[in-house]
Amino acid sequence: MVPGLATGHRARVNDLPARLRLVRVRVPLRSARRSAHGTEQVRDSVLVAWTGAAGVEGWAECPTLASPGYATETTDAAWQGLTTEHGPA
Repeated sequence: MVPGLATGHRARVNDLPARLRLVRVRVPLRSARRSAHGTEQVRDSVLVAWTGAAGVEGWAECPTLASPGYATETTDAAWQGLTTEHGPA
């Protein structure tokens, strides 16, 4: 398996087959993002693709922070939950 890519999760929604694909990406920012929690030059994020039985595909982003701050959910924790619990379910 390619690091940062989870594929093959299949589900049935209303008795129609569907496919979930999770992709972890690192996107360099044009300029550094500075906050009380530190400086971020690369955005680590999880993209979620859902393909329905008719071939219709939708994309979403799981927008988390690299380290805990005002929100306790991190990108690592979200990836772990999506690949081991929520995706397979």
